[in-house]
Amino acid sequence: MAIVLSVIVFIITFVLLLGSYIVLVANNKIKKRRMDKVLKLVATYSLVTALVYCYQYLYL
Repeated sequence: MAIVLSVIVFIITFVLLLGSYIVLVANNKIKKRRMDKVLKLVATYSLVTALVYCYQYLYL
């Protein structure tokens, strides 16, 4: 059950972070960067979030 919830958390955070980046670029709040760098960063943050969620679910 923890793994399924962690995958859901990963997908949700990935979509939210990528969506917020796209909105900020569209509104000219930040500079546009290469998409591969952005995807790496977003995937890393999402993975860390999912791992922290899994740890909290299992051990706390």
